[in-house]
Amino acid sequence: MNVNVKSVINVTQVVAKNLIDRKIPGSIVNISSILSTRDLNIPMDSYSMSKAALDAMTRLGAVQFGPHGIRVNSVNPCTTKTQMVIDHFIEGPPEMRKAIDAQVKRIPLGKLAEEQDMVDMIVYLLSDRSKMVNGQCIYVDGGFTAT
Repeated sequence: MNVNVKSVINVTQVVAKNLIDRKIPGSIVNISSILSTRDLNIPMDSYSMSKAALDAMTRLGAVQFGPHGIRVNSVNPCTTKTQMVIDHFIEGPPEMRKAIDAQVKRIPLGKLAEEQDMVDMIVYLLSDRSKMVNGQCIYVDGGFTAT
């Protein structure tokens, strides 16, 4: 909760105050997870609860800061092919590889997300091209949450 919730509250307050004091619009993008609303049958209850809180903060921030021209959204990825995932799951113990394979079978696009997929969505949300996107938790998951 300290990392996924409290730190985001602290940073958001500083950023929003700065933007409001300077009277300039802006965009805040939180990094959440599909685990905020989905279960992957792995023991991650505390993590899931912290990400659900972050999704709520995203929606509340959109309402609170929207009148000041500040948009707040979140990117909610599925398991993303980072070095940590490769080391601990893909190349890790057989039971971890089995968990990843089961997850990939539930993704309609049939693959894990790549880091660049998250970067692309974050850049979009930070840009003026998303000027009417506010309070959204956007799943970047290859369709996992649609199933």
